[in-house]
Amino acid sequence: DARPICESGERLAARLPVLAASLSDAPSEADVWAVSFVPSHEVQRVLWTFNDTAASFPADLGIHDLVASQAVRTSDDVALEWQGVTTTYVELIECAAGVAAWVHANGIFPDGVVALQLHRSLEQVVGVLGAVMSGGAYLPLDREWPLERCAFMVEDAACVQLVAQGVQTARLLGWVSSTALVLDDAHRVLAGGDPGVSAVRRPSPPQRLAYVMYTSGSTGKPKGVMVPHGGVVNLVHAIRVQYADDGSTIFGLSTSYTFDPFVRKLVECIGMLGQRCML
Repeated sequence: DARPICESGERLAARLPVLAASLSDAPSEADVWAVSFVPSHEVQRVLWTFNDTAASFPADLGIHDLVASQAVRTSDDVALEWQGVTTTYVELIECAAGVAAWVHANGIFPDGVVALQLHRSLEQVVGVLGAVMSGGAYLPLDREWPLERCAFMVEDAACVQLVAQGVQTARLLGWVSSTALVLDDAHRVLAGGDPGVSAVRRPSPPQRLAYVMYTSGSTGKPKGVMVPHGGVVNLVHAIRVQYADDGSTIFGLSTSYTFDPFVRKLVECIGMLGQRCML
């Protein structure tokens, strides 16, 4: 097909008169980069038409609000699957609310950070959602990381609480000033608790902190990056892809929760598309 070549030649030919006129009007000492050779209509197209991508999105919602809204629409559908074990949307929200109630009862404050040391499991997602539902933010820790790295991050982020699993809890207790929640079974969080705990969900303005993640530290000390709810909600809506909406699609979530793509893919899958997410 010779059309692209012809179109490119036509565009190049249209620029020659513009370049000639620009050169004739330019002073002799003019910088070459100041000489225009692009027609005004093409400048308009490149700078404005191509960049006219503004779109509305629910900037007043937190990432947990997207998941909770989806749970209302598909309450009995499977939200997560891990090694053959599944949990529905309503079960996920109720368990996360149990974590949120515990975090809130132990003194979380806006933009306060909760340390999470949870291996890949249903409880990992419950811990993430529970932390942000409480009105605070979370700091994900990998159990394979050196203790010194974890200790530095916990102290640097001023974590006030810890949600962990089993023996991992003991490894960090000395670095967290508050109590710790052992989340070996997400459903146990609700045992003996307030039956109205599922209503616990603190408002999260777009500028409210959602999570903190640290760089590798390969060029020095690890540096914490603070990510607000609004940034994640904006990103999820900006890159949303239209998949089948019948609930039959299963998404694999292969990224570690210590990396940004984990949050984006999780919220996109169970917060917007209402599909099953396989951990």
